[in-house]
Amino acid sequence: MKKVVVLGHGTVGSGVVELVERNKEYLMDKYQQEFAITGILVRNLEKHLGKGKDHLLTDSFENLLEQKPDIAVEVMGGIQPARTYVKTLLDLGVSVVTANKDLIAEHGLELLQAAQAGGAVLHFEASVGGGIPVIKPFRESLKGNRIRSIIGIMNGTTNFILSKMYDEDLSYGESLRLAQDAGFAEADPTSDVKGYDAARKLAILSSIAFDKAISWQHMGCEGVQDVQPFDVANARAVHCKIKLLAIALRSGHNIHCSVRPALVDKHSFLGHIDGENNAIEIEGDAVGKVMFTGAGAGKLPTASAVYGDLLDVLSEKANGILPLNSDVDYQLIPYYNAPTQWLVRLRVNHIQDTVDLILSSFSDHSLQLHHLNSKDNLFFLVDTEDERQLLQKLAPLQGSSSVEELRHFLIYR
Repeated sequence: MKKVVVLGHGTVGSGVVELVERNKEYLMDKYQQEFAITGILVRNLEKHLGKGKDHLLTDSFENLLEQKPDIAVEVMGGIQPARTYVKTLLDLGVSVVTANKDLIAEHGLELLQAAQAGGAVLHFEASVGGGIPVIKPFRESLKGNRIRSIIGIMNGTTNFILSKMYDEDLSYGESLRLAQDAGFAEADPTSDVKGYDAARKLAILSSIAFDKAISWQHMGCEGVQDVQPFDVANARAVHCKIKLLAIALRSGHNIHCSVRPALVDKHSFLGHIDGENNAIEIEGDAVGKVMFTGAGAGKLPTASAVYGDLLDVLSEKANGILPLNSDVDYQLIPYYNAPTQWLVRLRVNHIQDTVDLILSSFSDHSLQLHHLNSKDNLFFLVDTEDERQLLQKLAPLQGSSSVEELRHFLIYR
């Protein structure tokens, strides 16, 4: 019997306890083993009393350690005290399963090293994509590949908001309120809508894929809070939808990582990922492109990923993810480093002068110019070799007195 302690008893923590209890017979039949939850750490005892688990509850981490657990499940979230607790457990040789993307994105390297030194394992499938199995494929079925790219919709809140803006012609503010009413957005949605949540998830995946510790704070990160209804209308005019994409590209010794609102063909696979759902596309040099999609959050989907990691620990499956190499010779670059098409949107005070500048800057490029009956929404499509070339071509426009605002959107097809 493996003694399991759970740190945190919110939505995901209660889901983990439910799955452990639900699967007792299956576990015994399949593995001739069982999990026994011997303690649940909570911050506020009174809040959780009377819900059927009173005999397991404690607000003392030391009390959990006294139980000499075999495995700990950390689902309390945040950096501290989770970092201290997880590090202490790993140092003691206690294997840890966590769903904490903030913790792994900020301190994953340190904790993987602690697990290795302590003879424990650290699993964190649920830290990215909720119930979508995406980390485990990197260390199993895809490990024979050199990963070329990771591109996906990794935040359900912003996908819900953008879907509402597209489907129902709502403003950003109206769509955010609907997301909050439906429980998909927090009262303070900053981490989601500014792209930080997706960036942390991308940092975890790209670090594993490229074997280099990549900080989300070193990525370009642009959220959805400034997406306007006319941006959605522009996307619709060119048969696309706007999605918040998390993007990691490797080309030679260069890696580009960013989170940004981008356009996707409405008939493409990503174009059909709406509402709170997530999707992650991975391209390897051998397998080509593979797609993982499903519920990116929620009580039982996330608990499902945690439970799968618990089974891996039970079957003594090793990490498969060694401490990442901070010295790998990759250069993190700020611009999208592949040929693609862009939508450039402008707000101008003199259309003809602006058009002349556009034609001059992009004289050697295939150009599709659009004017939607307003100086506040002039946009064009252009193909370039990479984002750096685009920015060079846009420099005269950004410095022109005729242009009041300029924004560019990547088009991913």
